[in-house]
Amino acid sequence: MKAKTEKVVPDKSGGRRTSTFEIAVDGIRDKIFMQEYAGGFVLTEALLAEEYDISRGSTRSALFVLEKEGLIATKSNGRRVVLGINERYVNGLN
Repeated sequence: MKAKTEKVVPDKSGGRRTSTFEIAVDGIRDKIFMQEYAGGFVLTEALLAEEYDISRGSTRSALFVLEKEGLIATKSNGRRVVLGINERYVNGLN
């Protein structure tokens, strides 16, 4: 199996180049906000790597960012679970 490489694509907001890693973070975050990935949903590296066409390493990095933001948590069995949107997170956006 051929390893995927990190790609860079044009950003719609004025030409700034954005990596697919950043696009994955934004896309997963959006799906959490829209509750496509509701609280309790298990996120797997394989699913997300395929969906965003990025390496599993980049997927892990994206999940790490979202965990630091408080949107997901890593359980003791290694599964990453969506925590959902809470009041603390929303207040932190202001």
